[in-house]
Amino acid sequence: MWKSTTIIDLTSHLNFFRLIERDIKLEKGVLSSRDKRHSLTINTRLIEPFQAKINCLYQVIGEVDVSRDQQEVIMTVRTAVCVEGTDLIAYEKALQFQREYLYTR
Repeated sequence: MWKSTTIIDLTSHLNFFRLIERDIKLEKGVLSSRDKRHSLTINTRLIEPFQAKINCLYQVIGEVDVSRDQQEVIMTVRTAVCVEGTDLIAYEKALQFQREYLYTR
């Protein structure tokens, strides 16, 4: 299960995950970090029908729910964008530029 404090503390970070499992009937999936050291269970009920592609890279935005005993973390996904084949360095730079512009407005 996911042990990153960036998720549990609900801080904002840009992350990309690989979809490694998908259960259409249960409206759930599992994302893996690019280094494959962490995984995150996702609830996809808000974005169904989700045209998921296993082993593709996704950027997801949603709410994270942590169980009372801190043993289970599930993200309810509000948006998922397949970024497979995207130049991620250029993408991250563009997002940073946009944030800086919006901050100055």
